[in-house]
Amino acid sequence: MVLIVGLIGLGGAYIGSCATVVTQRDQARETRQAEARIKRAATYSSFLRAAGAYVKADLTVGTKIKRPPKDLCRPSTREACRSLVAASRRFLRDRIRFGNALDQVFIYGSSPGVRAARRLAETLPSTANDETGSIKQYKPTTGDFPDAYAAMLSVTCNEASAEPRHDCSKRPRASFFNP
Repeated sequence: MVLIVGLIGLGGAYIGSCATVVTQRDQARETRQAEARIKRAATYSSFLRAAGAYVKADLTVGTKIKRPPKDLCRPSTREACRSLVAASRRFLRDRIRFGNALDQVFIYGSSPGVRAARRLAETLPSTANDETGSIKQYKPTTGDFPDAYAAMLSVTCNEASAEPRHDCSKRPRASFFNP
């Protein structure tokens, strides 16, 4: 009888320890998922802000490059020259920030997040610089930017929200982009 009671106690302890291990494993998984969600929220938000700043800088530089004043750096047009130089610096700064944000998405993002970020990056300007850092080749933002931006918003909604809404898969239009 004592042996049976001992075996029942041992069995109960075993079942209790198994339940504890399962509970701890589930809690650890939930903690990792919450940490990933928080990190992705910050990463995706930074990426979207950087993309928005980059496209706005591109629109500014693109306008100035397309219609530069004649004899841009003559004394009478010096202000226009300064304006173009300042816009070019902002463009290059924002391009670097965007590249850094894209790197963070590659590190912390999910596969759908990385795909959406790459798609968005393909719509943004590409440039080639000479050895002084001056822009020598320029390709402006494409018309696909609003849809790619909206796709990244959708991924952010799905992955960064603690409780994703049912309409996250519906792609919103990027409202700030009106070239």
